[in-house]
Amino acid sequence: MSSSEAYQYLSMVNYDFEYTWSSEILKTASKYYDVHSLACLEWAGDLSDSRLNEILTCEKPQEESMIRHLSYALYITENPRFIEFTISFCKNENYVHIWHDMFHLLSNIKCQQVEEFFIDYLVNDEKLRPDVTKIIDDYFVNTY
Repeated sequence: MSSSEAYQYLSMVNYDFEYTWSSEILKTASKYYDVHSLACLEWAGDLSDSRLNEILTCEKPQEESMIRHLSYALYITENPRFIEFTISFCKNENYVHIWHDMFHLLSNIKCQQVEEFFIDYLVNDEKLRPDVTKIIDDYFVNTY
């Protein structure tokens, strides 16, 4: 391909194409991670049970950014440890700065364990974090 032909193709934008994608192809796109998800998976690293256990039982605080990436990586990979892992850090005041993101991820899961955790949070809520309370309120409004 000549450089002028390459330039012509590279300068095209979406509306230059007159192809309608089939629904089967569009459905497969949802199975691939977006750039942010891929980056979080890369930053999170090893998602093995042994590493997660080590982090959960570690006495020294972990970096908030690492916990956020790990939680998101567990969420997008639909890892069964996501809820346990995320709730444990949502109960730890040392990670209050990332609670909004963590509670938001949890609010996407409709299950008894998350519901019970949210109810417990609301019962003990001292109205210090209205953003978190709103996430939980929205969870129950959209669930019932």
